[in-house]
Amino acid sequence: MMLKNKNLLQYSKITTTKLLKQVEVTETPLLVLQAKNLTEKHNKITFDEGSGAIKLYGNPCIKFQEMRAALYHHLGVDLEVEEEYLEWDKKQKKVQWETQIVKPKENKNLLQNPTDFIEKNLEPYPEKCDEKLKLIIDRHNVNVKIQGLLLHSYFENKPLIQNDYCLIFITIVLSIVISFTLILYITSTSQYNGIQINQHEKYGRIEIKRDEQGIPHILGKDKPSAFYGLGYSECQDRLWQMEYKRYVGYGKLSSLFGEKAIPVDIFMKTIGVEKSAIKALEAFKDEDLQILQAYIDGINDCANQLPYLPLEFWILGLKFQNWTLLDSVVTIEYMAISFAYNYQFESINDRLREIFEDEFVIKFCGGTEPYFVFNTTILDDQDLKKVGLFQEYKGDLQKDLKKAKNNIKKVALEEFQSIDKLWEETKDFYPEQIYGKESGFGSNSWAVSGKFTESGKPLLSADPHLLHNIPNFWYQSEIVWGDEKKNDYIIGAHVPGSVDSTDYFEVKLNDDQTKYLHDDKWLPLKIRTEFIQVKGKEENQEVEIKYTHHGPLLNIAINNFAKNPLQNHEKTTALAWSGFQDEHETSFNFYKLSQQKTLKNVQFYLKNLDKFGLSIVFATADNHIGFYSTGRLPIRKNPKQGLFIQDGTNSENNWMGFTKPDELANILDPNKGYIVASNNRISSSNIIYHNQVTHNFNQSRAKRITDIFEQHLKSGKKFNEQIFQSIHSDVIDPVCQDTFLVYVEIVEKYLDKYEWKFKEKEFKYLKKTIQFVKEDENRCFMSKDKFLPTIYVIWQKKLKYLLFDPEFLQKKAKQKNPEQVKNIDFYQKLQHDYIANSGYNVHFHTNLVREWGQNLKNNYEKDYDFCENQYNKNVTGNKCYYDVILALFQTLDYIKINQVQTYGQLHQRTFKHQPFSNVPILNRIFERSIPASGTGDTPNVGPLDDNFKSIYSCNFRAVFNMDEKGKNYWILDTGVSGNPFSPHYADQMNKFAQGEFYEMKFGYKNFLSMKAKYKLVIENKIETQKSEF
Repeated sequence: MMLKNKNLLQYSKITTTKLLKQVEVTETPLLVLQAKNLTEKHNKITFDEGSGAIKLYGNPCIKFQEMRAALYHHLGVDLEVEEEYLEWDKKQKKVQWETQIVKPKENKNLLQNPTDFIEKNLEPYPEKCDEKLKLIIDRHNVNVKIQGLLLHSYFENKPLIQNDYCLIFITIVLSIVISFTLILYITSTSQYNGIQINQHEKYGRIEIKRDEQGIPHILGKDKPSAFYGLGYSECQDRLWQMEYKRYVGYGKLSSLFGEKAIPVDIFMKTIGVEKSAIKALEAFKDEDLQILQAYIDGINDCANQLPYLPLEFWILGLKFQNWTLLDSVVTIEYMAISFAYNYQFESINDRLREIFEDEFVIKFCGGTEPYFVFNTTILDDQDLKKVGLFQEYKGDLQKDLKKAKNNIKKVALEEFQSIDKLWEETKDFYPEQIYGKESGFGSNSWAVSGKFTESGKPLLSADPHLLHNIPNFWYQSEIVWGDEKKNDYIIGAHVPGSVDSTDYFEVKLNDDQTKYLHDDKWLPLKIRTEFIQVKGKEENQEVEIKYTHHGPLLNIAINNFAKNPLQNHEKTTALAWSGFQDEHETSFNFYKLSQQKTLKNVQFYLKNLDKFGLSIVFATADNHIGFYSTGRLPIRKNPKQGLFIQDGTNSENNWMGFTKPDELANILDPNKGYIVASNNRISSSNIIYHNQVTHNFNQSRAKRITDIFEQHLKSGKKFNEQIFQSIHSDVIDPVCQDTFLVYVEIVEKYLDKYEWKFKEKEFKYLKKTIQFVKEDENRCFMSKDKFLPTIYVIWQKKLKYLLFDPEFLQKKAKQKNPEQVKNIDFYQKLQHDYIANSGYNVHFHTNLVREWGQNLKNNYEKDYDFCENQYNKNVTGNKCYYDVILALFQTLDYIKINQVQTYGQLHQRTFKHQPFSNVPILNRIFERSIPASGTGDTPNVGPLDDNFKSIYSCNFRAVFNMDEKGKNYWILDTGVSGNPFSPHYADQMNKFAQGEFYEMKFGYKNFLSMKAKYKLVIENKIETQKSEF
């Protein structure tokens, strides 16, 4: 076909992305938007400005009604749409597509008032699309912006690239960038080889050998020398990561990133990380300081000898300042508060308490028996009796709640602060900027007695879960000194402890905010002044930190599932944490624990890790396995007191004291022969003081791992390293097993009743879908290579969004307390951040679906008011069941629009960089991404965000065999290097994703015999003259 006006459409040729496609036009300009990696038939928009012939092909970011309204508003034309439907091809095992043409009827409301129609009827763009794909329409200028770059511009027939000079300039820039990249790549590992000179004669000769993955194996003449080598190698690989932690810990991010980081700095200064570190450092013994100083000397010598600092230093214009003893302790101390996170749940519970009665809130969050999804505890009651910690809980939930409620006076709230303002201040910063991505999201660890292993010695696995970050928080290395063998007596793995060591207390201040009310007396606040250096500001910002006897005034909690992780709960509160009490020297006890060679000494150091709230599973060479819950725990008058924000004006709510080391949960060699700690409850409430229990954590991972152990023990087979490796990769979802078929049964039974709500083909595919799910017996195997998990996770998410509609929440709040009702935006955020889009409600949702399943069996119908929403107001019958059907319809629509073929296509694991994941173009250099298996309820964990991407997962896996001749294994989810141009930046990523491991070889003999990929020798000046290297 001939082009009558060839110049009407000119565009830049972006050969690497192929995002734009030129099409034949006749009389008027025609624009086609072609999405990346999709067929020509799908996901495009065509429109003719002259004739008004416009077509939308299932674009994931521009919905039909949105596009129709926008086009009419801007161009005065109406829209024709192609709708597509799913077909499953069982032979080819992929999704096929059917297409039909539908011409929509004229919408009078749209034509009369398009702006009002858009505001009232159209949802906003999905967040991912708002950033990645926008179509901006104007009568005179049609622009297509993709990922923030102007790729096409049609204005007065002028192309984007107008002449050869522009092309030459771009070519020169690209050549410089490519050359610079090659230089960085070539030199990224050069520092791993050769001879370096240190200025410290006391450390002598140090050798650092690296294996094929770049993992350092370090040999020194003595312990300080070996730790010098550790500091040196860690600096080579992770200097920026260390620097960033230093800025976070001291509360100095604002000096790098300006005003938006101020709330983060205030948070860190308020909890007093630096202050705590100074106290902790004072308690260090001389021998400990000697080792720590050697490590620091290694860091500084390395940094000052580097040919160039890491790229992040260049981008930010930073110079390296020598590392200090205090810097190291600061990075440890601020990690301790990340393990104390129960106060976050108190803030959430308190918000829900404004809407619902207390018992419903506890039921919703799984706050106590019998509301847990799976009551899988680390210790059973027999274990508690064995160690003398059993104390029968005779309390009554109703009485406890009533007592707690009576103790809570409604104090006058300070003027509400704007949540929107806080969001604007912190939207470019995430929880990892506060906790340096060490935030304790969860972990798995498990051990089995030698009675049940092939070697006759214990096996232990470590499986920590943190946000996806690159470089990884964990650093693989081995240190050896002298000809000493590895310490093969103890191996331990820790997970964040499932204990409540924090409370929020609501405080009433006097008019000038210098005193607080307690037992009808005005007590003086302790006030400390801090200064925050802000980039771009001449003067430092002054911040007053105010303290009550409970702790510092703080009204911010962290919600890692929210768009804005810094959540202001709008009350004046003091944070009480057991870690704020008098300091003990615990920072170095982790190292000391690893060096012990007797069970008695191991137990001593476990008891004295009193600041870190951890669950530690360990195994010893003399055939013991054990568990310790570490940290100092508060004793409360009412064990249910810690579920909500407490009244700080009443001494009845004050903590009564703290548990003694011997009163913390522990077990040595349990009768069942194994231990599973996966952030599940430590025990039942029958433990002394009844408060060593978690209030909110999901138990599903522990349930699945426990089932694996029980099934294997029943088979009579022995455990080995390969079986432990397979547990790390297990993706069977216990919640899915309890809920997926119930969804299907509801659709089967009630779909015909609502046939009139769907078109013929929609109804047909709903029927086919439930049959498809029923036929797959492995429907709850959440593999990235399967398609069916896609239906489950989207269906579950869509259903949660239909429950507890924001308008319903606002109405319930008005019924309970009209004076505290907030605008609809508040309830939209509450529904999005806590109810629909987090693991917070897994207990309630799973139990609700279980109840539905039981009702179906008993042919009994029960509806709930929280199922009502804008879609089912006019529906007769069970609104909850209609929501299940509608959620499935929305699921198929989402799959169709996004053309999802496998779960891994939907569920991506993106490794983010601090802080350049938030910077366009730079994120392309630093980030890595890979398809992921698992859900928030599988041992191979992978909770999903609003766009079904993985939020966090396991970052490091290890299998330890206490048999001297046995093999040990480990692997990181990315790589050992923090240099994005290094071959070891993400070289372990693909193997990790496949569930594979590297054998961990260590010890003095192995060091001497290993064939190193790289070898570095560090000598002082005197020894260099004698070197035979």
